[in-house]
Amino acid sequence: MTKIFGWILRIAVLAADVYGNFANNIAVAWDAHDKIPNNGRINF
Repeated sequence: MTKIFGWILRIAVLAADVYGNFANNIAVAWDAHDKIPNNGRINF
């Protein structure tokens, strides 16, 4: 039981790390994208 819990904890930490990186990358990309002039059209 302890081993299973350890695995769940490890996976959760890994997932949080990946998600944190992913969210940070999106924030950086979004920030960079906002600096590009959009010439009157909507940029996503």
